[in-house]
Amino acid sequence: MLRSYRKSWLPTSIARYFLLAFTTFLLVTGCSPQSTQSNSPQVEQTTASSKKLEMITIGHQSGTPGLNLLKAQGYLEKRFASDGITIKWIQFRGGPPMIEAMAANSVDIGNVGNLPPIFAQAGDNPIVYVAATGSNAGAQAVIVRKDSPIKTLAELKGKKVAIQKGTALQYLLLKAIASAGLSLNDIQPAYLTIPESQVAFEGGKVDVLPTSDPYII
Repeated sequence: MLRSYRKSWLPTSIARYFLLAFTTFLLVTGCSPQSTQSNSPQVEQTTASSKKLEMITIGHQSGTPGLNLLKAQGYLEKRFASDGITIKWIQFRGGPPMIEAMAANSVDIGNVGNLPPIFAQAGDNPIVYVAATGSNAGAQAVIVRKDSPIKTLAELKGKKVAIQKGTALQYLLLKAIASAGLSLNDIQPAYLTIPESQVAFEGGKVDVLPTSDPYII
């Protein structure tokens, strides 16, 4: 059956975990202010890595409660204020555009689902995994409209289904239809971005939409 969704929230301890992850990121990449001093006075410091870190740009999504809790509570701003480092938050709808922003050096660190970094690595985009969390599968669902006759995953056969290529939602959908004995050849895939897929679903252009919190009502 297509399941309904019940919202859940991460405890404050998870926010502290993310704080530790970001602190570790600074230490292992040598970005902390203490690491910017050279031990050799003969070497002129002109590289980007030798400059004092002034800002950390973080990519986040509405469906990543850990980072959103960090942002709401201002943990990172408080942690790095004494070092003169500011925190800039940029919201994305989906992992692929965030990964693209990382490749363009517009985002330093962020949280994405399981599939975007795999696609990025396949495209020779260098990525460093700083931390990992458990799956938030409880915050994802494959949905149909209220008046849809579709009641089970098996009934997705032959239906138009939005696929947000390269996202965790694509993985969710493929696993879901596989559990019903279906494959990609059994559905009519419509490859769209996450915003496009929402519009297509609401406009009746596709029958089925894989989506996630907070876009599930």
